[in-house]
Amino acid sequence: MWDAGDAGYVDVEVEPTDRVDMAYDQLARYVGTRIEAALNDTESAVGADGKHDDQLWRAARAARRWATREGAFTQRWVEVTARAPGPLDAAASPGTAGRAVPTRGGHDR
Repeated sequence: MWDAGDAGYVDVEVEPTDRVDMAYDQLARYVGTRIEAALNDTESAVGADGKHDDQLWRAARAARRWATREGAFTQRWVEVTARAPGPLDAAASPGTAGRAVPTRGGHDR
């Protein structure tokens, strides 16, 4: 993993956060409308044999099932803050200038 301290930054802090992205039913409705649009579009929904693509029908049924579930999708966000060392950093602690100093149990969480 890239380390901001190796790049010369100081006061590096890493904060992972799980954020709610979208509820299952919202995502299912969104995907379902896209699938229905594809089923209604004969160019994309009709296979070489002239019939609607079976995968689209299966996907439409799956979207309907997902729309009845409770819960939410989450995304992992990792916020990294750091600053470039200034002239006072080297004078105050020459051993740590240009290196990350682990805080709160380390910056590689």
